[in-house]
Amino acid sequence: MPEVPAQNGVWEFKFDFQGKRVMGDITKDGVPQWSGTVEVGKGRVYCIDNNAISLLAILIKAIYPEMREETAYSVRAIHFSEARVRDVIFRKGRDGTYNCRIGGVDVGDLLIRDGIVLKHEDTKTGLVILLK
Repeated sequence: MPEVPAQNGVWEFKFDFQGKRVMGDITKDGVPQWSGTVEVGKGRVYCIDNNAISLLAILIKAIYPEMREETAYSVRAIHFSEARVRDVIFRKGRDGTYNCRIGGVDVGDLLIRDGIVLKHEDTKTGLVILLK
């Protein structure tokens, strides 16, 4: 797992998916911050983090064929930073836009075409990320 630079140090997240369990270790600047097991239960579980749009894009590409058929679509994902399973909910809006929530957090609106995220807009801050 690659190191993830953060404003206040270098964080490293290591997770190993083993059936219904995910074994994990989180370090900051080489110092252990958390180590443990997360029970994921039944069914498929994906990987996600609020601060990693790349993980969100990979998730959307994987689920888009089913997601595009529904008004609201939900999957479960291991949230790396929190080391817990969260529901990721997509609600269809207009013109290929989907609102995304991870747990209770509104991630923003995503413009999606053919399973590819083209735009992310944080509705609270007004931050817009255009992907090409």
